[in-house]
Amino acid sequence: MEASIIVWNVRGLGEGSKRGRIKRIINMRKPKVVGLIETKWDQCDIAKNANNSSGGIAIYWDQNHFRATNSSTGTYFLAVDLVDIKSNKDWTLVVVYGPQNRIDKLAFLDKLNNPCQQTTSPACIMGDFNMVHSHDDYKGAQRDVCIMAAFNNFVDSNGLLEMPLGGSRFTWSRGGSSECFSRIDCAFISADFESIYPDCYLIALERIESDHNPLMLNWGCHSRIKRPWRFENMWLEDDRFFEGMN
Repeated sequence: MEASIIVWNVRGLGEGSKRGRIKRIINMRKPKVVGLIETKWDQCDIAKNANNSSGGIAIYWDQNHFRATNSSTGTYFLAVDLVDIKSNKDWTLVVVYGPQNRIDKLAFLDKLNNPCQQTTSPACIMGDFNMVHSHDDYKGAQRDVCIMAAFNNFVDSNGLLEMPLGGSRFTWSRGGSSECFSRIDCAFISADFESIYPDCYLIALERIESDHNPLMLNWGCHSRIKRPWRFENMWLEDDRFFEGMN
């Protein structure tokens, strides 16, 4: 089945006119699942409510294609277990909204371990992490190497695969005199998610109505973007790496 997920930090849904424009944008792409971040709105069946008119996560799905069996929420995430009605395959979507405060970032990664480790289903983790894990993921702003290391450790310890991004190098920008760009919006999948949807690929859609690009994860349309090969420094710490070069 051809399907897609759109996850997007919309920077607020309070205005009716903005909700209408965002709805039209999403309807053009016809996703089967939608995750909206920083909704500043709590009117949704599956939602992590906004706090003091800020934050908020909402997840919607096409009930003709997916059935929800369970949901859970944490300080920085909203998770829902979905079943593909046609294939009867089940998987978990975790939509995240990471904190901006450095002090809270390590706690965010620690708490995000819970949905990753507790689910027994294939998992997809998408959203605005508010951090990067590579020097290639930002331009024009200094990043904390300790936070990057912690982010990489989180990804590795949970056995997650980062989806390479097509359509744009960065997913967020700030204009003005101190213009900067970064890829703080990401998507990760578990190995068993890739096994049930081996042709999945990720693209960044046009940045409108927000300073974040919407992320769109697609599968079933046989047009996968090839994964780039990347050298990992951690390989140098494994003696087997050098044995393989002899």
